[in-house]
This record gives sequence, C-alpha cells and structure tokens, in this order.
Amino acid sequence: MLIVVPDTNLFLQCKAIDELSWIDLFPSVDEIAIIIPRVVISELDRLKNDGNLRRAKRSRASVSRFAEMLEKMDQPFVIRKSNPKVSMRFAPRTRLLPEQFPDLDLSRPDDRFVAEAQNLAIKHVEVVIVTGDIGLELMAREMNLRVQRLPDNWRLPPEPDPTERELLRLKQAAQKEPNLKVSFLNQSGTKVSEIFEHSLLRPTPLDSATRSRVISEIKANNPLSSIVSQLSNPMTPLRTINLLGVSTDQTERYADKYRRWCGELDKWVDELPQLIHLRSRAFGLKIHIHNSGSGPADELRLDLQLSLGFSFAKRNILDFKVSPPPPPEAPRSAFDYVRPQIIMPTLARQLARFREERDPFEFYYRVAPEEGVCSPTISLTCDSLHHESSATVLTAITVDENVNSGAMSLSLSARNIKAPLSVKLPLRIVEREIEVEEKDEYLMLLLNTGALEA
Repeated sequence: MLIVVPDTNLFLQCKAIDELSWIDLFPSVDEIAIIIPRVVISELDRLKNDGNLRRAKRSRASVSRFAEMLEKMDQPFVIRKSNPKVSMRFAPRTRLLPEQFPDLDLSRPDDRFVAEAQNLAIKHVEVVIVTGDIGLELMAREMNLRVQRLPDNWRLPPEPDPTERELLRLKQAAQKEPNLKVSFLNQSGTKVSEIFEHSLLRPTPLDSATRSRVISEIKANNPLSSIVSQLSNPMTPLRTINLLGVSTDQTERYADKYRRWCGELDKWVDELPQLIHLRSRAFGLKIHIHNSGSGPADELRLDLQLSLGFSFAKRNILDFKVSPPPPPEAPRSAFDYVRPQIIMPTLARQLARFREERDPFEFYYRVAPEEGVCSPTISLTCDSLHHESSATVLTAITVDENVNSGAMSLSLSARNIKAPLSVKLPLRIVEREIEVEEKDEYLMLLLNTGALEA
C-alpha cells in the first residue's frame, strides 16, 4: 500500500479528489492511502471564509468532506473502490519537537508539513508527498523524502485576476441588460405610426327629424311608470291600489315631475351637440413598453409631459358618457323595499384589500391625478419588467379650445439601463362635422351603448 501525503494545493487547485486519475500517477500500485496532515486541515479550515471566491468555495467543500470522515473514524473512508483502491484518513496526532527537526522552522506551515511527512516515513515504507509547490518540493527532497509533482491535467484552469473578473462581470451584465422599446396606440389599440391624430366633433344643431328621434328613444328607454295608468284607471279595484301601497297624491306628484323632466329633456337635446363636442375633447393614448433584452428592467420610471394646450386628466374621464337628465323615480310599493344583501360586509372588506394590492409588473402613478384637476405632466413607476414582456399604460388627455397641434415628450428610465430612453410624439387635432351618412349611425351607437339612457 502506498502512503500519499497531499499538500493544500491538491484540495485548492485541482479537480475533486475522487475525480483524479491516480492510476496515471502510480500505474503499478493497487492501493493508495491518502493521509492528510494536521497542518493541511488547519490551513483549509482557515481559508474557508477567505475573500477569494474559488479558494473559499474549495476549502468549504474539503472541510465538509472531512466532517464526513469524522463520522466514520472507525473505518477507512473509501473514495475509489478499485484501479487502484483509494481511501482517505487523517494523520495521527503527533507532537513535533524542534530538537527532532533542527533544520526546520516549525512555526512555518510548509516546514510543519514536511515534519509530519517525515514522521509518517519513519512508520511506513512507501511514502510520497504530492505537491505543486516548488519550494515545498525542494525542502522535502532535502529531507530525503520522495516527491511527486502534481500533473498539469489535474489542475483547474487559472482563476482570473481582479481585472479579468471585472471584465467578465461587465460582459455578463451586458448580456443580461434590458432593452426597452416604446410604441404608441390609440384608445382602441391601433398602433400610431408617426403622428397621433384625434378628431374633434364640431357642434352642429340636430335637424328636427333627428331631434325628435333622440327624444323618442330616450323616453322609450325611460317610460312613465305603469303604476300611474293603473291608479288613474277607474276600473282598477281599490284592493289592488291598497296592495300596491301607493297613494293618489304620490302618483300625481310623480306624474308632474315626469312632465317637467320631459321639458328638461327638450332643452338637453338642444345642448347635445355641444356636450358631444366637449366629450370629444378628451381622448385616450396608450403607451406600450416592451423589454426585448435578456434581463429584467428594474425600478422603472416613466415621465410624460404635454405641450401647452394639452393636459393629463384622471382616466375615468374616458368612461364619461353623454347622458340626459335622470327621470324622476316612480313611486315604490311596499314590496320594493325588501332587498336581499348580496355581499356580506366581511367579503366586501376582503375585496377592498384585494383591490389595493399592487402588481409589481404594472405601472402606477407616483402621484395620482385628482378628480377634476388637469396637469401637463405625470410620472409613473413600475417595480420590474421581465425580459420579453410588455406593459401598457393608458393616459387620458384633454385639449383646450382652439388648439390644433402639440406634442407629448416621454422619458423612460430604469435602475439598470445606462441612459433614459427619450421619445417625442407629435399630436394633431382635427375638427370635423359628423357626416350626414354617419350621423344616424353615430346616434344609434350612443343609444345602443346606453350613453343616452338616463
């Protein structure tokens, strides 16, 4: 059996010890016992918390293996079963005295290593030191110890120096950089090419036929309650009236309010073209942000600024519908006051908390616009935008009277991109009348979507 005494380099600079080709180094040996000197154990234990990444990692792996060996001290720790058989064990605890080794300085780790190897050589016939340290090899040969130099193919590739590590880090970071691209869409999702164009509907009075039709449609959607005709019908049984729980005075007051509402409706229809014009002065513009890079963009910030005559508003302005004055509420019977409770308060509170949760991959206002307050600038943030993913921001914009052109300036930044992305989108406002052939279609659209329902 051959006794092999490895130095620290075998554990730090070479492949894993059970992956080494021992037969290439010692082709005529059937069994090898690797005896680890105490000074090597102390050195590896000290280096496991070293700042050098690879050296610390290799030291921790070796110390972990030593911990496994401690649990099986009563039997050989075999790392290869044959060709040749290889086992590991710790060197016996021996007190090294200076007078035994007058040519060595036992305060130095290399000298202590040679002293432990010489002690093993006294007890065993075949002892070989395996090292990659030329100074240690010279010292061992001077002490008449057999030495085997570490083969080059056992060694790991050289570890890069600090400059090389920094260059590698920058290269890897560049490969994982985000690549942000911005495009614009109108409210319906159509991509804007070079200029965003919005059409204002010029207020044009309705002709008498269209006016009558609008009024008829609104009244049809909000008819006079049938309870009036029932109570005003002399043939309606008194018992039915009592069951309804509605008095004649209530019915008359309701009918009078309904007649006044019809008068208000006439005035409102005259104002309808101007209301539609005012509604068309608000429009939606979507900003589509796509990350085509290989890494996520973190801590994004989107800053938007409009030119004079344009302002950002709260997004719910886009949901505003041109609606007629509401009709009076019909008298309610006693049965109408019985209403089941659909959502329990606890569930409502849970839903409210759910709505308050923030999605880290969506954009949110840094300061949300207030109701009825417009501003030429807004700022939004997003925690992260993953690679090959997108986010869309809907903005609501209003335009002042007599403004026909402008621009929106965009600045998009992230913590891990070198410079903000800046884009400027020209805005064009075109005022036009509703064409004769589309007027009927437009009004029907308003009616069918409930925009003209009270």
